[in-house]
Amino acid sequence: MSGAGVAQHLLPRRLGAMLALAVPLAVTVAAALAPAAVQNKWIVSAEKPKLEKISPLAGLGRLFGMRAIVEFPAQPAQIAVIGTAAVMVALPYRDHLALLPGMSHAESLDFAREIAGKMLIAAVLVLFLLSIGDYLYQRFVFMRRMRMTKQELRDEYRQQEGDPHVKQKLRAIRRDRARKRMMANVPKADVVITNPTHYAVALQYNAETMTAPKLLAKGHDDVAARIREVASKHKIPVVRNPPLARVLYDTARLDEEIPVEHYQAVAKVIGYVYKLQGKTPKKPPAPPGAKRGAAGKKAGAPPVLNIRKPK
Repeated sequence: MSGAGVAQHLLPRRLGAMLALAVPLAVTVAAALAPAAVQNKWIVSAEKPKLEKISPLAGLGRLFGMRAIVEFPAQPAQIAVIGTAAVMVALPYRDHLALLPGMSHAESLDFAREIAGKMLIAAVLVLFLLSIGDYLYQRFVFMRRMRMTKQELRDEYRQQEGDPHVKQKLRAIRRDRARKRMMANVPKADVVITNPTHYAVALQYNAETMTAPKLLAKGHDDVAARIREVASKHKIPVVRNPPLARVLYDTARLDEEIPVEHYQAVAKVIGYVYKLQGKTPKKPPAPPGAKRGAAGKKAGAPPVLNIRKPK
């Protein structure tokens, strides 16, 4: 058989051997590219390219940076592990190598294809395991690098929620304005009940228009002292009743009527004030919508103060 005939006869086997080697090689390439694709993914962006990314100096900095120095020994170690796995697979066939000179071309190609295939499969498996470990390590490094410092957390909180110092100042301004509005209502009060030094509450009551006294102002310590000062300036009666002052401070709300359970105690205080001023208490008006019952009493009306002029 001529040389051309031998070449034509061996062509299908050569193509088969090349195909057998191409499949493991393709798997190896895919295994090498898969971790990078999974970690970084595909990103399409319309942003302008940054020139510092292609700067030679920046590239040298990354090449000889601390991270590169730490990770450099890992690359030869990975190559050594993959090579060791491939060699371990080929070792059982070392006795067959002496028989290669006596084999035909077809037998030699089949033998080489079998060994190469097994070596590539072993290398791919080891590479896959190393890729998983490298993925976990790179993700850990990335998450640690992206972790925010305490100063960055404070700056982000200020951007989202506002500067705490500014918010504190705004709250102080609102409290000051509310206190000024409250103090402006103190001259309208009919009586101020004190602790006598720590608490003070200012009450307004008009028997012709109200069913119960209304709390105009309340405060403790400095605010209480200011309430007593304004009451003295406008000649508003100041009555010392520590238990009542404290309970009204805790339970009553500004610009609202006092709770029902304190009607009787407050009625005594207002009666005492009426006695000092020589006023005659009038009967409170009936609440709107009140109906009279069979006994002639107003049905459905809330409790009202029963203030009598002391004898």
